Amino acid sequence: ATKAAAEAEWFSNESVRGSPQRGSRVDFYVELTLASASVTRTAVDSSLTQSERVALLKTAEPRLLKWVNGPEYSPSFDTNDVYQVMRKLHRLNRVWNELSPSTERGDLATQWERRAAEWIDPATPRNQAHGLQDQRKYAEAETIFRQLLAQDRKDQTNASPRLARSLYDLADVLADQKKYQ
Repeated sequence: ATKAAAEAEWFSNESVRGSPQRGSRVDFYVELTLASASVTRTAVDSSLTQSERVALLKTAEPRLLKWVNGPEYSPSFDTNDVYQVMRKLHRLNRVWNELSPSTERGDLATQWERRAAEWIDPATPRNQAHGLQDQRKYAEAETIFRQLLAQDRKDQTNASPRLARSLYDLADVLADQKKYQ
């Protein structure tokens, strides 16, 4: 695992050197691979000191967070990619909590695990609304998206990406509604 993580890190660094596609999907996969390699090395490389492990996690965390919270976040980002980032954030916080137990890291691990499960759970309101939209039940989907938007406007944590996603979802269903009715 340590060797594979090191190879993934090297390959990611090499693949991005001189890449004309900065800010693209290439960046996403490179960042995801580098962060994953850091977390894996932290978890399995016994030659690292405690401070080296924490440094790797501190480097990996913003690489992952920017894809779900930062300016790179896009509400239309591939659902599986977002899910993968959330799962990796869960693992990062779980490894960090095992390395240096804290309520904060344990809670973050649980939060990211829950968010990842909700992201793909068909029973969540957002996914139900997308299902209704796929069935061309636009008025019902619009109602749910408006409720989610109102909820996200009240929510102070991660407000900007969630709000952006809710606005995008509402705009998307309204565009479909106008197009097909």
